[in-house]
Order: sequence, then structure tokens, then C-alpha cells
Amino acid sequence: MYDSAPREWTTTSIAAVGVSGALVAGILAFTTSFVAPAFRRVCVPYVPATAEQIRNLMMALRGRSGTLLDIGSGDGRVVSDQSILPFVNKVTEIAAYRRSP
Repeated sequence: MYDSAPREWTTTSIAAVGVSGALVAGILAFTTSFVAPAFRRVCVPYVPATAEQIRNLMMALRGRSGTLLDIGSGDGRVVSDQSILPFVNKVTEIAAYRRSP
């Protein structure tokens, strides 16, 4: 028949529960940083690309051609600086920003 007495915890079962808990906690800690900004009133602040980032991008694109898709283009800094290279530019931005003088 059915034995209603509780079973003892083995070392293996304790280790399995510990590893599972640690894995879930790690995944939660990692993914929270990506999900949490969606719940803020202002999701992402506008941070323009630095001159060094633009230079690095230009070096990476040197010798290439095709279509450049700039998602979240902000004030258009990347596309305007890249316009000397042989790319067809496609940009998208959901908020209008004005470049500071």
C-alpha cells in the first residue's frame, strides 16, 4: 500500500535542489537587467555616440559597401558621419531629438 511517512533527504537530492536554486537565481539576476528598463517611465536615456565610437565604426566599415541599418539613430550622428562611405543608409527612430549646438 501507500506509505505516508515522509522520506529522508539524500545528499544527492539536497545537491540537486541547491544547484537548481542557484541556476534559477543566476538566470533571474542576469535577465532582470534586460527586462527592468521596460517597466520604467522613461525607458532609455539618449546617449549620443562618442567620437571614439564613430571612429571605431568607420574603421570597421572601411572597404565594405551595401546597406547600413541604424536602429535607434537618435540625432543621426552615425549616419551623417558615415555618409562618405559607399552605403545606402536606412535609419529609424521613434523619438525626435535635436542635436545640441
